[in-house]
Amino acid sequence: MLELFRPSTPLPQLINGSLGFYVEDDTIHRHYPPSMEFPLDLQHFNQFPEFEIPFNVSACRYLYLDLGTNQGRQLRKLYYGIARRAKWSKLFAMFFHRSPSWRRRHVCAIGAEPDPNHTPALVELQADLIRRNISAHILRNPIWVNNDVLTFHSIYDPNNTHDASTLSSTNYTVYDHVTKKRTSDVNVTKMQLRGFRLATLLSQLDPDATVLMKLDIEGAEHRVIADLVLGGTICRVNVFGVESHPHLMADDVHVFSNPKQLNWYLKEYAGSRCNKTWVRTVDDEL
Repeated sequence: MLELFRPSTPLPQLINGSLGFYVEDDTIHRHYPPSMEFPLDLQHFNQFPEFEIPFNVSACRYLYLDLGTNQGRQLRKLYYGIARRAKWSKLFAMFFHRSPSWRRRHVCAIGAEPDPNHTPALVELQADLIRRNISAHILRNPIWVNNDVLTFHSIYDPNNTHDASTLSSTNYTVYDHVTKKRTSDVNVTKMQLRGFRLATLLSQLDPDATVLMKLDIEGAEHRVIADLVLGGTICRVNVFGVESHPHLMADDVHVFSNPKQLNWYLKEYAGSRCNKTWVRTVDDEL
């Protein structure tokens, strides 16, 4: 028996056997199911026009999920070959192909960036991806554990030199490039946006696909990772690069927040079902 988490607001109780356990009273118990089937209720999510993806994700043999797209730097590394010595560039070369031209033809990508401050750059990037006939699409919604309409906070420091965006309603801090310090003296714009359930998307992927995923969602990663693990869909990912923000959702920090602990957990409790999944801390600026 392993205590998992005690969040301030309960997570959806995804009772299933796909990872080798079930949930009861915030505790994980060992349980060995006969198959890797996902709960049918996962398919009831993301059925909104704003979530329409213009290609069949289940047909993608290679897929990159850029969750927390910012201005699209990782997508530019993937398809245009910029910053070839960066960590993500090396991962793209290792798991997909060294040639950006090959990746433009064979690798699908889905991004998600709800911060309106990045809209101009992402509109331009999306238009170029379409012009090049690349199977890539950028959602403008926050990644979450269901499709609830959420209050999203877009944050700028007083000098408007650096922004952040989060679902958290407390502990705002950003790095001020003028003072060279983190500051909590910030300007906040609130928006109502519908959450996109990541677990549903992962459940629709080809189990033999090669999937790389970056998760940099400013504090919501704790709940989203728990949803992926409890539903078993995390096992569809080969490389899971996560940037953790415990200061934004301190009440929800649990064993899944630390990549080392999560790697151990997947190997210990998921066994062969998650053999291909490798979790690591990756700064999306690199």
